[in-house]
Amino acid sequence: MKKIVYLLFVIVAILMGCEKKEETLKMVIPIKTGFKSLAPLRDVSASTKGVMRNMHLGMLEYDVDSKEVKEALAKSYFLDEKTKSITMILREGTKFHNTKDITIDDIKYSYERVAGKDGKAPISSLLSNSLEDIDIINDKTIKMSFNENISLSQIIFEVIDTFIIPKDVSEEEQEKKPIGAGPYKFVEYVPGEKIVLSAFKDFYKGVGDVKEVTFKIFPDTSSQLMAFQAGELDLLQITSDNRKIVEKVSGSSIYDGLANDVRTMFLNHEFEAFKNKEVREAIELGIDKNRLVNILAKDSGVALSTHMSPYMRDYIENIPIQVKDIVKAKELLKNSGYENLSFTLKVVGENSFDNTMAVIIKEELSSIGVNVEIHSLPWTNYFTEVYREHNYEAALLQIVGYPDPYRVLSRYGSMASGNMPQYKNIEIDNLLKEAFNQNSKEEEVKAYKRIQKILTDEVVSIWIMDQGISIALSKKFTNYKAYPFTFIDIFNIKKRG
Repeated sequence: MKKIVYLLFVIVAILMGCEKKEETLKMVIPIKTGFKSLAPLRDVSASTKGVMRNMHLGMLEYDVDSKEVKEALAKSYFLDEKTKSITMILREGTKFHNTKDITIDDIKYSYERVAGKDGKAPISSLLSNSLEDIDIINDKTIKMSFNENISLSQIIFEVIDTFIIPKDVSEEEQEKKPIGAGPYKFVEYVPGEKIVLSAFKDFYKGVGDVKEVTFKIFPDTSSQLMAFQAGELDLLQITSDNRKIVEKVSGSSIYDGLANDVRTMFLNHEFEAFKNKEVREAIELGIDKNRLVNILAKDSGVALSTHMSPYMRDYIENIPIQVKDIVKAKELLKNSGYENLSFTLKVVGENSFDNTMAVIIKEELSSIGVNVEIHSLPWTNYFTEVYREHNYEAALLQIVGYPDPYRVLSRYGSMASGNMPQYKNIEIDNLLKEAFNQNSKEEEVKAYKRIQKILTDEVVSIWIMDQGISIALSKKFTNYKAYPFTFIDIFNIKKRG
């Protein structure tokens, strides 16, 4: 009898142990840098949002499978082009991570905050310039009205990208313990080390397979690889150099696809040499983009001739890739008076991909007599010095994409803060307005293609590649989904087997 009781005890213990293991399925994922801020409406960098989108959600979302807009916190929505309005009805039973119900006042507050209608600086200039009113129809329904000079197909992506947050939680409190409505909630942040999230049990879609995720800071890609090989990491962004090594990691699986990002060598038009179009043409003719792709991203990358990835197939202008031409490049430099051109190329220190690319570009341009001096800066310095203040001659940067052609190309508007090359063209400004105000997709596409043609003809900068994305998952996981913007989507990752 004692043996039977003991056996039953062992069986129950085993079952309980299995259940506990299932409930605490964890992932560890590497990220290269920490965060300037944890508050959802403060640090708007793409790398931060790639993590934060797990904690925060909007009324609508982008469905990566259908490539369409769909409901998220909203159970339904209606776009009315005649009245330039978007009406959304809040889904029943939606809660914030502090377990409080989401209210219509929270939704109104979130959109007004992002649009700067609360007296603070706007997060989205597009919403700020176009949003006219937000009307609460009832305790579940809200109506956003926009000015008549806008197409709702443009503004919808700003609506998607607005996180709904609690009205009664200050940004200072959000900085210490961010509260959102997404599938994962904040656990802890150790600066320079990690951020930990856990599954939110009251999420309206339920709880995903992954119950806890740690985003661990690994600035060095070689250390990421060793950690993945050792089973310490469950996800790894792989390169052509380490792909064969990763393929040998037992049970791992690899996803390849376009990233919708654009690796660009920006040329600052305030730098005297780059004011000259012949010099810019020579620089492009001196770089073999296909060679760069073959060396750095041959499994998933594609060379570009414009600031638009083939992921945006409806909008991209089909412009041939310039073939390297040393003779013509040297001739252009001679004609321009810059035969002995020398310039500095600034890159993000933590980004090994861009540092390697810079070395290859330096080698490529030496073949046409151009000397490139590489300056590698920490991201925090680069962000202020290069991205914000435009203090550079040439700069390498990965520009994160979005499934919205206006957001992609509006950075080249004369007054855009993201206009890295500081290039000004009234025709582009007018075309951006024209595309923005179009209700006809056909006319909208024409305007965007014309903008790309002007940018390419003027060689405003050098668009090198969409490097694509190659992601390896450890043997424990499957179902990785790649988005056309920065997002490591944990909720849709599944336990394998």
